[in-house]
Order: sequence, then structure tokens, then C-alpha cells
Amino acid sequence: MKIGILGGTYNPPHTGHLHAAQAAKEELGLDRLILLPSFIPPHKEMPQNTPDAAARLEMTRLAADEIGAEVSDLEIIRGGTSYTADTLAEFRKTYPDDTLWFIVGTDMFLTLQNWVRPQEIFSYARIAVVLRDDSDAEQVSKHREFLLQNFDCEIDLVSAKAHPISSTELRENVFDAENRIYLPKSILNYIKEHGYYIQKETK
Repeated sequence: MKIGILGGTYNPPHTGHLHAAQAAKEELGLDRLILLPSFIPPHKEMPQNTPDAAARLEMTRLAADEIGAEVSDLEIIRGGTSYTADTLAEFRKTYPDDTLWFIVGTDMFLTLQNWVRPQEIFSYARIAVVLRDDSDAEQVSKHREFLLQNFDCEIDLVSAKAHPISSTELRENVFDAENRIYLPKSILNYIKEHGYYIQKETK
């Protein structure tokens, strides 16, 4: 079985996440797609207005329903800082005979060699890179060659371009007409119902 895993803070989940996940599923022929919200990501600080882990998990479940994906609460339940090497080790134990892909965007891909225990990450899963736009293609291709030469890894490029959506912009202006289109209605309603994020609704 082919399984794709898309991690992230999902703060909030948006159409960019869903587009990347669907593009990887279609191009790689994935049988299952798993969205994986992190508890505390090691690469960035969580904004002060971030909903708690339980709320981000619930929003991720709403997002997954939009594309027929699954959600893993592994990192939420484990707590603490979410290191990808530890997480993929758990997935490998759960799915010992399946092929795993860890799906990343351009920015994450270009820093993979600096993550905690990168060779372990590469040993547990293939990497699927969803390009941000055409201007990234050359840089991503060069970095792919660098990783292939320096690590024992398998890397697939997903040709469908990622949607250039800023999670920071969404959090600060989630109810603006320009931003509403990037949020599934179920998630927008959830945010509104629970009063998350700091902006006020505009008419």
C-alpha cells in the first residue's frame, strides 16, 4: 500500500494544505492520505493566538473530510516537541510493509538536511516535494541532487504547484473576503463559533 503523510501545524488548515495533499495523492498514486497536525513544531514558535492542540486537531479533521483523507493524532497525543524522525519511526512500525511518503513544500524540503536525524527520516519514508511555483524548480532540483549524493534517500517531485497561501495572513485576517476562499466553510464556521484568532469579522 502507498501512504502519504502531510504534517504541519494546521493553524489553521487551508486549501493550500489540501491542494498539496491531493496533488501528491494523484501524482504518486497513493492509496491513503494522512494529515498529521503537530503538537509543538521544532522549527518555529507558535503564535500567541494559536488554538490549542485539540482545536487544531478538530480543524484538521474537518479539512480531511473535504478530500477524503485521514487524520493522525500521534503527535498530539505524544505531546512535547514533534520531531519528524520519531513520528516516522512510529509510522514505520505501524505500516512495516507499506511504502510511505512524507510530503513537504519547497521551504521545508530545502532544510531537510538540518532536521533532527535526517538520515532516519530518509530511511523511514520517501520524500514527496510539492513545488511552490516554477521559480522553485531549479533550486529544488539542485537540492534534490545534493541530498541524493549525501544521504541514502528517495525523493519524488510533484509537478502540481502549491497554492501560495500565508497562514500568518489568514490568522490575522481570516474573515476578509480575499482570505475566506482559502478556508473550507466547515473550518471557517468552526473558527467563528469558537472565536479563534484575533481579528474581528468584517461585513
